[in-house]
Amino acid sequence: MIEVKVIDDIFIIKGSFDLGIAGIYTNQEFSSEQIQILESYQEVVEDYLGKKYFWGILAEYLKKQKLTEESVSQAISQYYNALEQKAQLCIKQINSNFLINVFEDMIGCGLGFWEIEGAYIKEKMPTCQKEAYGEVIYQPYWDETDALYKEYNDTPNDNSLEKTDVEKRLREIFPMFDMDAFIRGVRPEILTLHGEYVSFQCSDSWKCQILCSAYDNLDERFTFTDWHNF
Repeated sequence: MIEVKVIDDIFIIKGSFDLGIAGIYTNQEFSSEQIQILESYQEVVEDYLGKKYFWGILAEYLKKQKLTEESVSQAISQYYNALEQKAQLCIKQINSNFLINVFEDMIGCGLGFWEIEGAYIKEKMPTCQKEAYGEVIYQPYWDETDALYKEYNDTPNDNSLEKTDVEKRLREIFPMFDMDAFIRGVRPEILTLHGEYVSFQCSDSWKCQILCSAYDNLDERFTFTDWHNF
């Protein structure tokens, strides 16, 4: 949960927002900046009054209240705390979308995770020449992972659609990848709140060899709309 205040026209935030495997983003103090709203208070109010796209989401919480720094801050806090609660109900699909994006990047560039200390399980590596690892590990599953990516691409992750449990399937087809170590090693960097959108950025603990400032923009149905990595 988060608490939002306004100081000198700037929103300050304390608390946390949990996005599952993509990270728990935390501002320990109001002076912290891992969670942020880039617009000023005045810009948010102007957007809201102009009935523009982003901050119209506050209408349900403001209703007929007078627009003040306190009422707008409370409305923003209530909206995002409700959104985080909703995210926890949908966290398996959010995690799945995150993971298939990561693996599509890895497979697409033939990333040798077996060359990253701590990223692979030695006893589960295939019994072939190291030079053939990429072909033996990735190639049999090109079509399947591509299908998983298409299943999740540009679709909501709010449980309105039945979808494959990607984490479970990836653990089955890539047992040599240390999924637990990868998940533990995700490092949340920045979470930006922008109306109905939540943008996250994170990296990995393996010197950014798999995740390097990976970014996406989620709408209020948790659709991944703008994936970037590296």
